[in-house]
Amino acid sequence: MKRFAACLCMLVLLAVIYPAQATSTYVVANPHSSWVHLRQEPTTKSLSLGKYNNGSTVYVKRDNGDGWYLVEAGGQRGFMLASMLRRAGDEGRCVSVGRTSEGDHIMQYTADNGQQLYFTSLEPQPVVKMQDVNFDGQNDVVVFVAMGVSNHFCEFFIFANGQYHQAGHAGIGNGLCNYTLLPELRIVQTQANNGYAGALHDTCLFRWEGNDLKLIRRAVSEERMEAEHSDNRYTLHTYTDEVRVTVRDYSSDEYEGELMWEETVKLDGSEKKAFETEHEVLWQGIR
Repeated sequence: MKRFAACLCMLVLLAVIYPAQATSTYVVANPHSSWVHLRQEPTTKSLSLGKYNNGSTVYVKRDNGDGWYLVEAGGQRGFMLASMLRRAGDEGRCVSVGRTSEGDHIMQYTADNGQQLYFTSLEPQPVVKMQDVNFDGQNDVVVFVAMGVSNHFCEFFIFANGQYHQAGHAGIGNGLCNYTLLPELRIVQTQANNGYAGALHDTCLFRWEGNDLKLIRRAVSEERMEAEHSDNRYTLHTYTDEVRVTVRDYSSDEYEGELMWEETVKLDGSEKKAFETEHEVLWQGIR
């Protein structure tokens, strides 16, 4: 009897140390191809453990919080991009009900509570997922409205008081790009790759104000441009071998922001040090 009690105590202890992970059933749904990679690590540079066709069932074990899910598929465990998966049973929930004058799809999505959400999308079959993006313990709706090779744009619908509300994000007009959730800081980070293998980029830090995102910091690296006026002519020169890097704080000025740091550097290897400084200034006083 003592031996049985000891074993039981050990099982209880293990259950506390290693809590059971909730599993959700998802389906592969890559809008740009017919399959998706299962990666060994949460990065597109990691070893592929195999390709899984659209419609394949995968079991999500954990939201990695960086755009990746830890999943089980075909007897293997690895990582898949969250934007390439949709919840099983979501078929028919998202339908196109028209087009804008620019040709974007006007989409209608029926949420779990029966509420109909409307948004515009470049994608005819946008991926929709559930995730707690505002750190209140309730799942919200995330819709991916544009999918590129390097950049995935999405919109948030926040669940509050029994209804979903589309989150505003002043200063960002094309949706939230490649977002990462940082719950320990209560920050949502976006990171757009604008070219030159990431040397051109746009990084934003947001905090929640009610159901909307407030921009607090922004770091931008862009091609250096120089205007020239002569003989009533205006010429704009673009230097493809140089970038201008700026970091602005939007805490007190939500429109223009306060310049914290700037530097112009050549793309000859010396930009690495400038980007390290950019990162330090972006997070100054926040981490």
